[in-house]
Amino acid sequence: MSSRITAGTVTTLAALTLLPATPAAADVHGQSNTIKVVVDAPKETITLPIVTSASADGSHSATLWIHYPDDPVYTLAGATAGSGASVTLKATLDTRKITRWGALQADVVDDTDGSSTTIDLDVRRRSQAMLNHAEVRTAPSGCQVALGARVRHYSPAARDYVASKRSPVRFQEYTKGRWATAKTATTTDDGLSGATVTAAPGKHVYRAWRPDGATVWADASPAVRVVVPKTCA
Repeated sequence: MSSRITAGTVTTLAALTLLPATPAAADVHGQSNTIKVVVDAPKETITLPIVTSASADGSHSATLWIHYPDDPVYTLAGATAGSGASVTLKATLDTRKITRWGALQADVVDDTDGSSTTIDLDVRRRSQAMLNHAEVRTAPSGCQVALGARVRHYSPAARDYVASKRSPVRFQEYTKGRWATAKTATTTDDGLSGATVTAAPGKHVYRAWRPDGATVWADASPAVRVVVPKTCA
């Protein structure tokens, strides 16, 4: 099997069908033939509901093969077997083998007739954004709130979260039923960022949002409520 399935030689046939994927695993959400994978562990589990053809004895089985970057052959990542046409395939993605984040190719193979369906995995690391500072200040021009944020992302090599260097951060305020960006900043090498926003007396709700990047998924910090006193005006 491994010698047959090599990069650039897999064909897509009609015998095997990917069902519309449901969020069977917490960090895997399917849409069409693209699977979103959020990496926050050395190994991630991908769960796919699929339809396969039946063998002579009525059984069904399929395997999933991953094409890791810089690897000339596909790697067997998971298999399943069942008595019905609709089965669930679980595969394990070794995130430590990913040298380039983003698009990753995989093939689901129907073991009965050898047909396959190519799927695209969008594999990026989980981010963690935290609004860790919110201070009311008085300025000659009126009231201000100084905001500070910390942004990290998961690293399979470190097996932990590390600082997100030079990453965009949007400081947002919840107003008129939506989050509006008040200031945009960039993190330091320590993953820290800050901004000062103008604020009228009263209650304000802020958060820090790290948007999607080429190698990481977006994350919003928990909301923080700030009360600007009337005496600040």
